[in-house]
Amino acid sequence: MSLDQYPHAEQSTPAAPPGSNTAAIVALTSGIVALFIIPILLGPVAIIAGAVGCGEGKRSKGVAVAGLLIGIVASVICLANMVAAFQAMGVYSR
Repeated sequence: MSLDQYPHAEQSTPAAPPGSNTAAIVALTSGIVALFIIPILLGPVAIIAGAVGCGEGKRSKGVAVAGLLIGIVASVICLANMVAAFQAMGVYSR
């Protein structure tokens, strides 16, 4: 059995297309997950990756901006919930 019988045996996996923006994809996915799970950690990740992704290429700038905005929304919701929880516990009593 030689490799001539298996013409696809020498092919490797293709690299990412030249127009793809990994930071934008990370921003969008971490922003969406931050809305539902662990917003205190994934919100800032989405914000930073979205800011980095905005500067990398034109094709996926919209994806980066969407991830950035969703990360900001998730972080603001998280902070508002934390303030409400602290007020309910009486930490901010006046």
